[in-house]
Amino acid sequence: QDWAAPAHVSVELARPFLDFGSAGDGFTALSGYGYVSGILGTGRRRFIFDIPFARGGFDSGDFGSGSSSMIGSPFVGVAWAPEGDREGFSGAIGARIPIPESFEFGDDDFAGLLGVSGDPDRLEAFLTKTATLSGTARVETPLSDNVFVRGQLEADALIYTGEIGSDGDRVELLGGWGGLLGWDGASAFASAQITGRAILTEDGDDRVFHTLQGQAGVAGGAVQPWVGLRLPLQGEAVDDLEWVLRFGVRLVLGE
Repeated sequence: QDWAAPAHVSVELARPFLDFGSAGDGFTALSGYGYVSGILGTGRRRFIFDIPFARGGFDSGDFGSGSSSMIGSPFVGVAWAPEGDREGFSGAIGARIPIPESFEFGDDDFAGLLGVSGDPDRLEAFLTKTATLSGTARVETPLSDNVFVRGQLEADALIYTGEIGSDGDRVELLGGWGGLLGWDGASAFASAQITGRAILTEDGDDRVFHTLQGQAGVAGGAVQPWVGLRLPLQGEAVDDLEWVLRFGVRLVLGE
């Protein structure tokens, strides 16, 4: 989320495209994940939230078929926007609220698979019976009137409220980092960023994720549509996930 943005509510939809070898992608056209999110308030201190959701329908002949949907773990938090015109330090703290298994519908876990593999930066949003405590720090500096850069560090504690993790730990610690180059125009915006994340309490190469992302959309006015791409660079999903198509709309409040 862009904490410097005006107060708004937004809807994001994303369609991961996977490759399971001879099974192909396997997922039906209406499979994917998304978020209803928002930033509320004015001034430096802002209230932020997101509500994740996902649906996965799989139909691949000899490999079987099935479908599921879910409402993920909602995030609520407080952010401190940067002072001035995209210059200085900012930060946020928050938590993901655990959801019960009753928020998953269907006999298979295709919905959760799409969310976890498609968005490793927020994979815990699609895990049931877990809670997450998060803290994020950012620094932004303008390069010109319309161009800016941002660096980010994040720390998360993933807490299993039901069954413990696969390695027997009740708590997993995660660290995140990233850099963004952005352009803010009078009627449009664009950005490119690289993000990284590591599960600090696990061993092995699969515990580190890197993604490359791009986004562009309309700025100004009450309705601001946008489109984006995400490419996996490193991590467990690289073998199966080819790319993710993202699109959404931001509804600016008070316009």
